[in-house]
Amino acid sequence: MRNSINKTSISEFSLNIKKVYKDFDNIAFERSILRDLNGDTGLFERLELVTRELKPRLPEDFPKSLEILKQSISDGRGFIILSISNYISCYGLEYFDLFMVSLKELTKIFTSEFAIRGFLIEDPERCFKFLDKWVLSDNVDVRRLVSEGLRPRLPWGIRLQDFVKDPTPIIKYLTILKDDKELYVRRSVANNLNDIAKDHPGLVVATLKSWKEENSSKELDWIIRHSLRTLIKQGDQGTLELLGYTINPKYTLDSVSFTKRLKLGESLSFSFDLKSETDKNQKLVVDYVIYHKKANGKKSPKVFKLKNMELLGLKTAKISRNHPNRPISTRKYYSGEHTLYIKINGEEILIGNFDLQV
Repeated sequence: MRNSINKTSISEFSLNIKKVYKDFDNIAFERSILRDLNGDTGLFERLELVTRELKPRLPEDFPKSLEILKQSISDGRGFIILSISNYISCYGLEYFDLFMVSLKELTKIFTSEFAIRGFLIEDPERCFKFLDKWVLSDNVDVRRLVSEGLRPRLPWGIRLQDFVKDPTPIIKYLTILKDDKELYVRRSVANNLNDIAKDHPGLVVATLKSWKEENSSKELDWIIRHSLRTLIKQGDQGTLELLGYTINPKYTLDSVSFTKRLKLGESLSFSFDLKSETDKNQKLVVDYVIYHKKANGKKSPKVFKLKNMELLGLKTAKISRNHPNRPISTRKYYSGEHTLYIKINGEEILIGNFDLQV
């Protein structure tokens, strides 16, 4: 994503501005950005670079500069457009109504979910007056902006701390959008609820339960599963009960086998027999947890999906997995003892320790 803001896209963007505003020094604009741009520069650092270099080269009058930018993007697409939203959020606070109207239009071209967050922090009640209308918009991108913009823990976005503490103002909007005809919007609703669940699991489970009792559907069932993915991994009992999984299942693990020593790049292989200890069928969430050794010597757990299953009464299911231990950008491996657990409906069962050499 970050590489979409590059020499070519910056040049195209600056030339579009030049067409609208003849006094715009596009050469100096490009040179100043590219001087500080390198392969390690992150997406939002790139956005800040563009925003910073726009300010001294546009009219001081904010409404005029905003109009120039809006006219310049008639043919523009991509992450570079986020720079305009970022420009508005940085310099348009005193023009609140103009700002909100502009975000509504910009989000139809490229999402304004990041830019709106500063205004939600500054004056949420005033924002709500706009969101009350947007949530009923005919435009799918505007409806999605309501849900995505209100996510308390939006990745890469400013955290909405007031909503992290008390997300109840968000729920009324999600209640309306849960029945949206577009999956694009319903997915945002589910992601918002997943954010909320990290701090208020009870509220999310209760909300989803009330929705299901009111009007169950396959679309709502999808939202429920997607909303609760973090709580499912955590083995939250209210979540498992809502999804119909067996509470306090009866089983034993037999014939356990796993790799005791391996090198980075090799797979951790394990298998076991999951034996039912009741004559009733049991609905189970079966995951596995690896406690990875960290730089400080302590271990940190990571949950991985195995399977959702129905274990038949007094029957045995054979389960196995080859887990790859390969270098990835989001995890650094350290040599030493790691620990493997199986997790069934929230209960962790120790399998054993294995030695990983990096």
